[in-house]
Amino acid sequence: MLLGLLLLAWIAAVATGWQQQWPNDFSAFYFAARGLAHFGFPLTRDLYSLTTQYALEATVRGRGGSLAIPFVNPPIAAWVILPFSYLPLRDAFWCWDAVALAGCAGGLCWIVRQRPQVPGIWLLALGALASYPTYIALGQGQFDLLWPLGAALAMSAATLAGARRWAPRAATSALFLALKPDLFLGLAVPALSRWRNRRVRVFALALLALGLGTFLDLGVAGLRQAIHLETYTLAQRFPPTNDATALGFFWRLVGPGSLASTLGLLMIPLGLALQAFAWARRPPRSESDWWWALTSSLCLSLVIAPHDLTQGLLLLAPAAVWSGLALRAQGRPLTGLALWMLALNLAALLDLSPHLDLPIKLTPLILAAAAVTAWRQMKRVTIPPSGETPREGVAVVPSKGMGIRGRD
Repeated sequence: MLLGLLLLAWIAAVATGWQQQWPNDFSAFYFAARGLAHFGFPLTRDLYSLTTQYALEATVRGRGGSLAIPFVNPPIAAWVILPFSYLPLRDAFWCWDAVALAGCAGGLCWIVRQRPQVPGIWLLALGALASYPTYIALGQGQFDLLWPLGAALAMSAATLAGARRWAPRAATSALFLALKPDLFLGLAVPALSRWRNRRVRVFALALLALGLGTFLDLGVAGLRQAIHLETYTLAQRFPPTNDATALGFFWRLVGPGSLASTLGLLMIPLGLALQAFAWARRPPRSESDWWWALTSSLCLSLVIAPHDLTQGLLLLAPAAVWSGLALRAQGRPLTGLALWMLALNLAALLDLSPHLDLPIKLTPLILAAAAVTAWRQMKRVTIPPSGETPREGVAVVPSKGMGIRGRD
């Protein structure tokens, strides 16, 4: 009941505009999509021109020179919002929030329903849905609300037989990732480790096809404009002061400047190298191993992301359910996991509080600790070599759910 009331409070705050930023991030998606609706898809190559973005905003707000939020996402972000661009801005925002929240809740329900008999798992999913990142994502009209639905599609594809059934779901989940590809760097090592799996190859091919289509649509000039605008936005317009990443951590620790930026960017290859080393030493084998390994990978991915704000923590909503499934498979309670979720919410609140000036950011530290802790849980669930008897106290979980045996 308390979690349900908390979720309703988040929704009420956003619906009434209480302490909400306006225009918000959604306005950038909306103006880009409105331009496509009125001028057609050939406009895509000019979407990353500030002059074009000023002009598109002026057509709605009646004046120019006041660009609120630059559009820096991949073009697919504008394509997704295209149906909403025929509504007035406020109405489009509310409709999009309703659809995105339904997708978030539906995705979590879909994941849980694949293991409906696990005690406490529904409460865990509700806790993830009622989290503080949900409130931030709703207030900004961000795409992060869609991550649970994308994860549910991928998980469903892993459990289905027959390419006609699983291939569309795997390809669609790849489209979700393409909305903010910089958040998913930590999935590179797991994907490469399972490259022989046809589902992984279909996922990668869908991303490649979308990337190629985007390049052909933008052209070299449009791609240069996109890179320039992204660099300008992250370095000058919206520096990583509030980022919940390693980059944001170093900006708070050593102060803004090239040193902090260099240290933050170095965390990307360092993090991936450490992850690859860990996977080479002890790759996941059982289904529960995979739950822990993917949870660890998503936590790492958020730490090393080039840019991510608090709403990106919704990427861990599916991971919370997966971790709960792994804990139950080990015969362990969910209390510790609930405390981790509470700690992340409190850290996000403290990091964004205007009344505190902490010398460091807490969220990246907790994410890094969670990545290590989740990985260390794998030793509790292992599949012994063929012919050996499982060790006492070790739970062996069937692996068909993740498709980890054989080529499929």
